[in-house]
Formats: sequence, structure tokens, C-alpha cells
Amino acid sequence: MCSSDLAVRDAAVAELGAGKLTLEELFTMVMTAVVTPASRAAVYDYIVGHLDATMATLPFLVRPATVRFAQFYCDADHRKILENVFAPKVEPLPGGAKEVAEVREAMDVCIAKRAALGPAIAAFLGKQ
Repeated sequence: MCSSDLAVRDAAVAELGAGKLTLEELFTMVMTAVVTPASRAAVYDYIVGHLDATMATLPFLVRPATVRFAQFYCDADHRKILENVFAPKVEPLPGGAKEVAEVREAMDVCIAKRAALGPAIAAFLGKQ
């Protein structure tokens, strides 16, 4: 039995893991879907639309990590979702403020790089 099996408090998640999927397997499936461009938007939209329910299925100390789903985006619209949806739910949790700050910084750096390098990359690719 792995440590996450012991940490699961929610009956629905425990039942899901019983003989079917461990929390690690479920997490791996979701993360694979969110890093795959073709499925990223559907997974992200679901998590944003069901954030309370999604967080409730996770062990308490894992809940702040849900903000990490926002870091796969690099635009101002998703940055607003970080501030308006994720931050109010995650920051009050233990370690939540740090998680939000790290994702906020990653998004800000990505947005700035895209603004600074985007035109040069587009010009280069246009010459290919």
C-alpha cells in the first residue's frame, strides 16, 4: 500500500482506488491529459468549473497543488483565472500561498518571454 492510499480520506476516491486506480495512477492520467495540447482545454475547463469538488476528492495537503494546472497556460486570460478562481481557494490552505506564487511567477515569465520573443520567432519561422 502506498502512502497516498493511506492519505485518502474521501470515500469516493478510496473506492475508486480500491482494486482500480491508485491516486498516483489517477493523477498521472489527468496530468498526461493536461499536458497534451489536444485535451488540455477540456481537462482545464473541467477543473476550473468543478474546482471545489475536485479539491474535495484530494487529501487535504495535496489540495494546494491543484493550482499547478494553471501553469500550462501562457496568456493574460488564463492569468486572470489564476487570480480569480484558483488563488482565493488555494492561498488559504497550508502551502497554498507558495504554490500560487510559484505558478503566478511561471505564468508571468512565460507571458513576458512570449511578448519579447514572439515577433522574432514568427519572423524566423516565416522565412523557413
